[in-house]
Amino acid sequence: YIYDHYMEQIKVGQLADMCHFSESHFRKVFQKMKGLGPVDYDLIDSGISRMLKMNVERTRKLEEQREAIEALFLCNLLSSEERNNSVIFASMQKFGIQMEYSLFQAGLIRNPMGFSQDEIHDADERIRGALKEKEDIAVMTAEFDGSLALLFHMEPEYGKAEMQAIAVEILDSLHSLVECRIMLGGIYDSMSNIITSFHQAQMVAEFCENDRGRVFF
Repeated sequence: YIYDHYMEQIKVGQLADMCHFSESHFRKVFQKMKGLGPVDYDLIDSGISRMLKMNVERTRKLEEQREAIEALFLCNLLSSEERNNSVIFASMQKFGIQMEYSLFQAGLIRNPMGFSQDEIHDADERIRGALKEKEDIAVMTAEFDGSLALLFHMEPEYGKAEMQAIAVEILDSLHSLVECRIMLGGIYDSMSNIITSFHQAQMVAEFCENDRGRVFF
């Protein structure tokens, strides 16, 4: 029980009740079995718990930093409209970014009412959460020109049908932003075509501006 609930504050009396012992008898039995009194054991366990919490917080902050760097890289790429593989790769090294999959696709999420900063942050978390369990696709996101820009990189088994399904999953995760629509560009096997894919997504967005659909490719 202590191991399963190490993040919680556990009382000696609570443990004694679970064992149907008096608190004094429980202390004696615990001392004999563990070589420590339950209070001392709890102090050690609490120290471990605090370290684990600190590690979780540190991991969370590192993840936020990584996401911020990815957003900066994506904004820089889209603004520069760079199409040279070597230059893009050098920029990735500069930012400390890796894209381990072989296919690339850009997209846009637009909200007719626009996005607040809180909505951008919430949408980013939900999009990453929607893809978290998928081991063969990843996404970068960034606010760009009033929209939420997306850059997917994925394994070759992802085609148009698979990405449309992914887009629906993403929109379903953004349930608080019911008016959002997602536009996707083409799928390419070279980073030099990321800008082409993004321009295609922008063209789709303009062409389907008055359409009532949710996903456009």
